[in-house]
Amino acid sequence: MSKQFDKYQTIGPDYHYRQIDRRSLKSYSAPVDARFRKLVENVKSEAGERKLKLLDVGCGDGVALYLISKSLPKLELYGIDPAAEALSEARKKMPGAKLFTAIADALPFEKDFFDIIISSDVIEHVDDASRMLAEIKRVTKDGATIIIG
Repeated sequence: MSKQFDKYQTIGPDYHYRQIDRRSLKSYSAPVDARFRKLVENVKSEAGERKLKLLDVGCGDGVALYLISKSLPKLELYGIDPAAEALSEARKKMPGAKLFTAIADALPFEKDFFDIIISSDVIEHVDDASRMLAEIKRVTKDGATIIIG
């Protein structure tokens, strides 16, 4: 079970997109932008030009998937998040991604399914981090890449 929080209701379901918008002096956050862009670079160095399946555990509004899709269009993108508001925003920005309402410690995928799994700022929000990690391991192929921040 994930801990409940209301950031999407109070801040807005697209706040990560506003934080990486360099044209907005009011909402732009250089540290957030740098964190997401570093994540993209890490995925890029692992994926190369291969057609792989990537899962974003706790994808929220889909900003990481959005940025990854711009650099790596061959990746098959998946995301899960328990927040309906965030997933609604993610679906608007990422119509080609396969997005599911789910929690990190009960992933709705078969064993050995993903080549790359990312998760940013999620592990501290789950009740049982070891269960989340076990689920990630279960759905990850042998030799896959896991990036957790």
